[in-house]
Amino acid sequence: MTKEAPGAAGTAAEGEDQKPAKDSIWGKATRRARAGAATPGTIAADRRVAIADGADCEATIHQRPRQSTSTRRVARITDAVVGLPMIVRRTTVGRRALVWRTADGKWWRKGGVVQIRQQSSGERAFVLTLFKGANAQDAQFLTDIVRDARNGIALELWSRTEAEWADEMTFLFDSSRPYCDPYTSHDYSAPAEVCAEPLCRHPWHGEAEIVHELDSVGGEAYSITICRLDYEEEWYVDVDVHQSDFSPSQLLGFVNDLQWMRAECEKTNATKIKEQE
Repeated sequence: MTKEAPGAAGTAAEGEDQKPAKDSIWGKATRRARAGAATPGTIAADRRVAIADGADCEATIHQRPRQSTSTRRVARITDAVVGLPMIVRRTTVGRRALVWRTADGKWWRKGGVVQIRQQSSGERAFVLTLFKGANAQDAQFLTDIVRDARNGIALELWSRTEAEWADEMTFLFDSSRPYCDPYTSHDYSAPAEVCAEPLCRHPWHGEAEIVHELDSVGGEAYSITICRLDYEEEWYVDVDVHQSDFSPSQLLGFVNDLQWMRAECEKTNATKIKEQE
C-alpha cells in the first residue's frame, strides 16, 4: 500500500523545485535543530531527511480512477513499458527524502519518484530519481515498482503527466511507502548511490563497500561473478561454491563457466588498460 505525500505532485520528473524557507521542515537550520534534539541513532537524528508531523500534514489515498478497470488501457501501458530500460539518477533540483505522518498516526517515507518518459535520444525509459538522503530501501521500493509496472501490476498508482513536453504515454509514480516512527526508531539501511560504472549491471548500490558486477553465471551448486571494488582499477573473478559434492555434469559446467569468466575478466581488464594508454 502507498500513499501520496503532501505537496508531492508535480508535472516535471521531480515536481516543483524546492526553495525552502529557513523555518520550513526542508530548511537546513530546522533539520539541524531537530537532529540535535533527537535521540542519537534514531532517524530523526539524521539531518539529511526532512520530517513532517504537524497537524497540517494530511494525506489522501490515491483517488484517481483505477486504471485497472480498463483492460484495454492496462494492456496498452503494459505493452509499451514491458521492455523499457531503467535509468537511475540523483535529484537535480534538490528534493530531499521526506518522512511524514498522517492524522491516523501512521508514518510514511518518500525517497524518490519514477517517471515513464521519452529521453532526448528519443528512447522511452523508466527514470528513477533518488532524493537527497535516500537509502537502499527507498531505491529498492522504487525498483520493485518498476518491476511491477513491467508485469502490469499496480498501474493504478501511476498518474498521467500533464505538461507541454509530455505525450500520452508519460506517467509518474509519486507515492510513499509505509515507515516507522522516526523519533523512536533506527534505520540501518545504507545510503543509495547511483552507479557510475558503465559496465556494472546494477544501476544503484546500497552497501557500505560498493562492489560492481559485470556478469554472473552459476546455479544451485555455485556462482561465478566478475567484480570490481569501487576503489580498485581491475576486475576480478569471485567464486562462491554452495556445496562440496558435484555430479560429473555439474563439475563440467563449473569448469567451463570458470574458464569463460576468466577469459571475460582478462579481456575487460585488457580493454580498460588499452583505453587508458
